[in-house]
Amino acid sequence: MSLTQHLLCDECGYVWGPVGVQPWNPDGPSQHWLLCRECNEPQVQVLDVGAVPLCAHCVSADIGPLDHCPECGHRDVRWI
Repeated sequence: MSLTQHLLCDECGYVWGPVGVQPWNPDGPSQHWLLCRECNEPQVQVLDVGAVPLCAHCVSADIGPLDHCPECGHRDVRWI
């Protein structure tokens, strides 16, 4: 069973989702919340340990954690 969530920015009102959230499995791959620095698209990827994430939209390797709003850059984002 999985849940769905939305990413919400309290600063500009940006919403991304719904995004499926997998149940945590300590022996399985982990779910990563990512933002492409090339095309600015948020995404979620399920990765095995040591796997290199690539953007699902533009295939760039310049990808990092989704820790700020893709729209305004504000860091006060939350999952609802």
